[in-house]
Amino acid sequence: MMKKTYLFIFLCSFILSLVLSVVRMYGNITLPSILGFTTYFLLTFILSNKFEKKTNNLYLILLFVFIGSSIVQVPYRLINFELTIYTLPEFFYHIFGIFMGYNFYKESKIGRWINVVIAFSACYLIGEFYKWM
Repeated sequence: MMKKTYLFIFLCSFILSLVLSVVRMYGNITLPSILGFTTYFLLTFILSNKFEKKTNNLYLILLFVFIGSSIVQVPYRLINFELTIYTLPEFFYHIFGIFMGYNFYKESKIGRWINVVIAFSACYLIGEFYKWM
């Protein structure tokens, strides 16, 4: 039963990564970055909320979300680093979204919203800086 749970978590993250790859093809890098941060934030929070009691291991949930988001991007980036350097910050947005989803799940109510405001402000500021590059 646990294997199915972790497989489901991995597939959710992997499919989200593929959908965001399609979004990346249409337009600039800002939309998939913010969309990736938001969707990975929500995915991590929802999957943590749903499966932590079932699996008793939040870190494995986070690991499978991270592997699902990285399995397409990391090998491609290692092979073609110079060609993918422009979209590297977008990958960091995804990782930041996973981390903040975990943080949102673990914090108290006030701490949750403080983290959300700080995270979205940081994403906005980094996005604005990235436009100037």
